[in-house]
Amino acid sequence: MFERPQNPRKPGRPAAHLDGPNVARVGEPITFDASKSEAANEVRWDLGDGTIATEATVSHVYAKPGFYRVGLTICNGQRADLDWRDLYVVDGRDELGTDAAAWSWSDPASKVRFSADPKTKLVGEASILAEVGPYGGGRVGLVCEATGDRPGHTLVFWIRAQNPNMPAWQGPNPVVTLTAEDGTNVVLTPKKDLLAQPSHNEAREGWTYVAVPLNGDGLWAREGGELRGLKSITLGLDSWGSDPLKVWIDGLAIRER
Repeated sequence: MFERPQNPRKPGRPAAHLDGPNVARVGEPITFDASKSEAANEVRWDLGDGTIATEATVSHVYAKPGFYRVGLTICNGQRADLDWRDLYVVDGRDELGTDAAAWSWSDPASKVRFSADPKTKLVGEASILAEVGPYGGGRVGLVCEATGDRPGHTLVFWIRAQNPNMPAWQGPNPVVTLTAEDGTNVVLTPKKDLLAQPSHNEAREGWTYVAVPLNGDGLWAREGGELRGLKSITLGLDSWGSDPLKVWIDGLAIRER
């Protein structure tokens, strides 16, 4: 085989290299750096929230929590290369249910073991890991104690799941039930399966941010009257298959917007 030498007038192949965090907080600046990229004459960032930048190093503040796919494109005039980063932007509000002892389950045909998981987390010191097994085959409710008056507009949380069964979830998921001290319930049901059809396909194997308006909206159907004094929050999940199921919950909170 004969190999011709490279034309010295032709630029070499570029190599994109993105340095930056995987987790950030709302309202706090973070930095993305492309300076280790090779043979880059032009740099273009897509920061996932509509922001485009062309500097090698970019400082940015995200205004809303959620999942963002950060993309980097470099070019030397003839060739280009890509790199990317999955970014989870969290808010630092007070969490509910950070103690595994505050969790239980509602399905008598299933059994759930709750524990704090400091390795798989987004907010605070640890997430709550719910290991379902045996699984009864219906909707199992993960119940968090949340006593007292908690005024707010939106229930928020991050959820991550491992479901090895096919075709995995049967929707809708998750169904959220708020229970008052007098036993009355408000049920909020998503109009699509947020576990089987997350808002970002790129985040399918990672965390999904869920924001549930307590009065309902076009995505969430609300049933029930006015709540007076919150007793518990239940996240109901339904799978086509059997156990084992693993579900992580993090950043559970009620916020104004």
